[in-house]
Amino acid sequence: MKLLNRAVAMGLTVAALGPTSLIFSEAAVAQRQQQGVNGYNVSEVRFNGGLFRETGRGHWTEYGADGRVKFTFNETGRDDWSVYLNDPSRSVQLQIDIHRKWIRLGDNGGPKRDFYPIVSAYRNEGACVRRRRLHAP
Repeated sequence: MKLLNRAVAMGLTVAALGPTSLIFSEAAVAQRQQQGVNGYNVSEVRFNGGLFRETGRGHWTEYGADGRVKFTFNETGRDDWSVYLNDPSRSVQLQIDIHRKWIRLGDNGGPKRDFYPIVSAYRNEGACVRRRRLHAP
């Protein structure tokens, strides 16, 4: 009962299956997972038309809406709110700005400009990926 009361206090929709079992609806799980995405733990961001996903230590891949690989990037750094990426083959630099909710694009080391608004972001927690729905800019 304590677990059920805590879930309800968090605003989650649950179904009680007995004194110690609960089933959280998909919406409830997504709602709870909206917390805590930042530049240090983000592993995936989605925008209208595709997504960027961390595909290995220091490596990111951009996928189109069809799920096909478009480009690959090397991670060059992170801070509280952003991940910085570089594609040396095209001399393109990206900033995944979680705080402002934008993918920012620059080329040849020049200034970056807002390119894709981020619609959702995910974080890695061990083997579990957490999702955060971002509000439209």
